[in-house]
Amino acid sequence: MKPFELTEDLQTGIDDIDNQHRKLLSWANFLAADDADTTVQKVTETLDNLQDYVAYHFQTEEQAMDKYGYDKLDKHRKQHHRLLNEVTDLFSRSRGKEASKGTLVELQYMLTDWIQLHIKEWDQPFAAFLKSKNIPSSVSLTE
Repeated sequence: MKPFELTEDLQTGIDDIDNQHRKLLSWANFLAADDADTTVQKVTETLDNLQDYVAYHFQTEEQAMDKYGYDKLDKHRKQHHRLLNEVTDLFSRSRGKEASKGTLVELQYMLTDWIQLHIKEWDQPFAAFLKSKNIPSSVSLTE
């Protein structure tokens, strides 16, 4: 299966956000990688890391939105909360059964669809807001 990538149409132009999205996609790709060494333990560790990183990514975005006075912070935060609950539920259900290749591929598709939709509907407008405030693409959002 071809891995999903952060294509140009999914980039925000804000380095920290784009790099975090790449990391999220790399973990989603790992779940469906055609690797004979992929064990249930590795999948569980990846799900744990991915879940933690999703929370970290959302926190990074929300702190930046607050710092720069983004007027849609409350709506974005509610979207993050809803998505984090969905991710937590999805991962819990995935842990509850043997991680078959089909299940992992399905999980990869669900995650990448979710990431793509979130980027286009929520993160790209925030990036446009930052650019309208002349915030450079190299700004560190994690400080």
